[in-house]
Amino acid sequence: MKEVREAFKNVYYDTAATPYLYDDAIYSIATDIVGAEKILFGSDYPLINPLRYIDTIRGINIHTNTKEAILGVNARKAIKLQK
Repeated sequence: MKEVREAFKNVYYDTAATPYLYDDAIYSIATDIVGAEKILFGSDYPLINPLRYIDTIRGINIHTNTKEAILGVNARKAIKLQK
């Protein structure tokens, strides 16, 4: 729905708690639904070591640019450090 997309245009989603809530397929599902540019890397450190997220994201079957976006590019763009 167009109006829902508009209402959520400034909403981002993070990866924190992902291992507790979802299968690794969530990354490709989420990128299909909301777009890779809306997903930010987040961890539940010190509860979960950030390397657990990083290793999972690097190991899943999604485009390398999508992995890089999730692991940092999106956050830099969101805080306007990179265009």
